[in-house]
Amino acid sequence: MAKSKWVSFFLCLFVGVFGAHKFYLKKYILGGIYLACEIIGLYLCSTELYYFSNVPLFMVVAPYILTAIDFILLVFTPTKKLEQKYNFRFK
Repeated sequence: MAKSKWVSFFLCLFVGVFGAHKFYLKKYILGGIYLACEIIGLYLCSTELYYFSNVPLFMVVAPYILTAIDFILLVFTPTKKLEQKYNFRFK
C-alpha cells in the first residue's frame, strides 16, 4: 500500500511523540523506541524516582525533540524524494 506524505505529516504533528508516524512508515523499531521512551518517562516522572534523577525528564523530552526534527524533515523534503524512499503516492 502506498504511503501518503500528508498522512505521515498529520500523524507526526498530532501523535508523533508516540511514534505513530514511524509506525505508519513501517519503521517499527524507531516507533517502538519513541513509544517506550514516552511511556517509561511519563511513568517515572509520576513516581518518586523523578526527584532523584533527571533521566525520566530526558526520556519525556527526547521524543518531542525527535518529533520536531521529523516534522521539519517531512515539511521540507521534496515529495519525489519521499516517494523514492517510502514508496509515497503523489498525484
